[in-house]
Amino acid sequence: MSDLVYIPDFRDMASSLLLSQYRESPRVQALIKALAGATQEIEDISFDLLVSTTITAASGWALDQWGAVVGEDRGGLDDEDYRRFIEARILANLSDDSTDRMISVFEIVAGPGEVRHFELYPAGYALTIKRDSPLTGALRSRIRTLMQSIKPAGVGLTLIEGSRQAYQYDLGPGLDDGEFSRIL
Repeated sequence: MSDLVYIPDFRDMASSLLLSQYRESPRVQALIKALAGATQEIEDISFDLLVSTTITAASGWALDQWGAVVGEDRGGLDDEDYRRFIEARILANLSDDSTDRMISVFEIVAGPGEVRHFELYPAGYALTIKRDSPLTGALRSRIRTLMQSIKPAGVGLTLIEGSRQAYQYDLGPGLDDGEFSRIL
């Protein structure tokens, strides 16, 4: 399938394509420019609709439609958070139960941060994320619900959120200041 190209100047293009015997006729020129003007309006509206309904540009109602298609409810999320959950749900719907896919989904829904994976034998693993700012309680709950719904059956999953300024031992005497990590 070829990429669609926006044409911003239908009137000029239509005038330039007229046969030479009609280029000097003001009535033919007026007719062609009127028809091309209507075509330009359709072009403008169509491209605006096409561009504004992509996942990355959609908002409000259009984003709700994407959520309905992939099976993700808004549940009070703002557009930015809801967009992340829709993208994660798309990836989850294509899931092959691999750990890499679970890590990718977690990276999307948890937002910017450093994600690490730890095996928990015999049948489990932990995903941790270090973020600059903590997640809200509603987002933590929503992330936990999504991740539990897509994990393979019989496999344990622990999700941990930590701060980049987490409470830890330092190299000198005493303890560093910082926040504690939490399980989602």
